[in-house]
Amino acid sequence: MVPGLHPSVSMRRIALIANPMAGALSAPAWVERARRELWGYEIESFLPSSIEELQDLGARFHRKDYAAALVFGGDGTQNQALRGRWNAQTSSSDLAPLYPFPGGTANDLSAELGLTRSLEQVQRLIDGGQDQAIDVISVNGVPFTTVAGIGVGAALTQAINDTRRESKVFCGLVRTLRAEIYTAMSAKTILTSRSFLHDVKIESDTYSERLKVAAVFVCNQDRLGGDLKVGERNSNRDGVFGVLVIPGKNPMALLKDLALLKSGRTPSGAIRFSTHRLSILSQQGREIPVFGDGEILLQHERLHFEMHPRALSVFSDSRERRPQ
Repeated sequence: MVPGLHPSVSMRRIALIANPMAGALSAPAWVERARRELWGYEIESFLPSSIEELQDLGARFHRKDYAAALVFGGDGTQNQALRGRWNAQTSSSDLAPLYPFPGGTANDLSAELGLTRSLEQVQRLIDGGQDQAIDVISVNGVPFTTVAGIGVGAALTQAINDTRRESKVFCGLVRTLRAEIYTAMSAKTILTSRSFLHDVKIESDTYSERLKVAAVFVCNQDRLGGDLKVGERNSNRDGVFGVLVIPGKNPMALLKDLALLKSGRTPSGAIRFSTHRLSILSQQGREIPVFGDGEILLQHERLHFEMHPRALSVFSDSRERRPQ
C-alpha cells in the first residue's frame, strides 16, 4: 500500500480542469488547496487558456484511467467541457464522469446536482463512485444541461456577459448581488428594447402554434439564475424537457410576469408543455439568439431542440440537492 493512503482507496487519477477566469474563487489557489486536501488520488491540474483548449480537455480523460474529470467554473465553463465531449468521437460512457464544481458566478447545474464548494463532498462522492447519467438537450446540435431559450432571456444573457467582459467592478457586483443584479438588468432590458420579441411558429410533439413571444424557456431543470422558477417539476433524469412560453406583452406586464416566476407562480396566459422535441421557426426571417447554460449558444432562424436521455455521466449528491 502506498504510505498515507486509505487501504480502501486505489491509486487513481483525477483530472482537475480550472477556468482561470472563473468569477467566484481564485482558480490557481483552489487548485493548490485541492492538491493538499484530496487524498488517495494523483491530481493532474490544467488551466486552459482558450475555449478550444477547454473543449479539448473535456474529452481527453477516459474512465479506465481517471476517477473523475473535475471542472472548476460556472455554467459556461461546464458547457464548454460538455461540448468537447459532445463533439468527440469517443463514447460518453467511456469518458471519466464530470464533477461540475461550482467556481463561477452562475452555478445552476451544480445546484441542481446538490454540489457545493466543499472538498469534503468531492472526496466523499468520488470515493463512493456516486456518478449518475443525466439528460442532455441539444439545439441545432449544440448541447446544454440546464435551461435554454429565446427572447428576453437571451437578451439579458448577452447584456450581462458583455458588461462582465467590460467591467471588473460589475463582475464583483454580480458575485455579491446576484439576484438583485439580474432583476435590475432584466428591467433595463425590457424597458429599453423590443428586439427580444419574436414572431415564431412553434411545433412539438404536443403543441403547435404561431404567435409573438417575449420568451421561450426550454427546461431540463426548474430554476434559472438561482431563483427564477421557469420549470414545473422538470428533471434532468426524466427523458423529456419542459417548455414555458411567455407571449409578447407590454413592458410592465412582462415585468410582472417575471416577478411572478421569481415567486414560483406561473403568469397568466403563459403556455406550458413537456416534449421530446421542439422546433421554433422565425416568421420574419430573423436569426434568433439562443441562450443556454449561461451563454449565447448560437443564433439561427430555424431552431431544433432535441432530448438525449441519460447522455452525460456526472457526480450528484441527492442528500444536498435543493428542494424544488
